Amino acid sequence: MQKNQITNPLENPIINSLIIGKTYIRTFFEDIMLKLALKSKEDSKNSKNELDETKHCIGAVIFSWCFLESYINNFINNELKQFKTEMVPDDFLRLSTIQKYVFIPRIISGKSFSKEKEPYSSLVLLNKIRNDLIHYDAKMEEYYTYLTPKKFEKRCKEKFTTKEIMGTGTLRRILSKGCADWSVRTAIRTVEKFEEFIYEKKYHTFLVKDAIESLDDKKH
Repeated sequence: MQKNQITNPLENPIINSLIIGKTYIRTFFEDIMLKLALKSKEDSKNSKNELDETKHCIGAVIFSWCFLESYINNFINNELKQFKTEMVPDDFLRLSTIQKYVFIPRIISGKSFSKEKEPYSSLVLLNKIRNDLIHYDAKMEEYYTYLTPKKFEKRCKEKFTTKEIMGTGTLRRILSKGCADWSVRTAIRTVEKFEEFIYEKKYHTFLVKDAIESLDDKKH
C-alpha cells in the first residue's frame, strides 16, 4: 500500500469526498471532531461506572456540536461559491449554527428543516444541553432540579434513556450513555439531511456515509 493512499476516510486526517463528480478536501478539524464524538459515544456506552459514563457523554455532546459547527463553517467558506447565490461567507457571520443549517439550504434549493420534524427538534435540544455544559451555573442546576424538572427532563426522555439516579440535578441525570449516542446521531443525521437538501442525494460525502454506516438503530 502506498504511503499516502486513502483507505477508510474516518481514519485519515484529510478526507477526499465527492460532490457530484467533483473532488474536494474536507478539513482536518471537521474530521477529528466527528471521530472524537464517535469515540466518546463508544466510551460512554462501555463505561464501568456512572462518573465515566458522564465524562464521556460530555465529550460526545461537545464534540458532536464542534463537528456541526466546523462542517457548516467549512461549507460556507469553501463550498458556497459553487452555487448561484448572491450570498457571500461574510453574510453568515452573525447567524447561529442552527440558523446556518436552516437558512443555507433554503436559499440554495428552496428546501430546509421542518421545526416539527427530526432532526431539527433534536438539534435544538442538543444545542441547549451543550450551552448548559459550556456555560454551567450552579443556580441553573438548582433551577432545573427544584422548579422545572419535568419539562426539561421530559424533553430529554423523549429522545434518549436517562440515568435513574435520585437526589441529583437534572443535568447529571441526562448525561447518560443514551445521551451520548443520541448526540452523535443528531449531529450525523443533521448533516445527512443538510446534504439531501443541498445536493438531493444521500451519502454525499464519505465522511457522512461512513459515519452513518457505523451507527445502528438501537436506542440506548
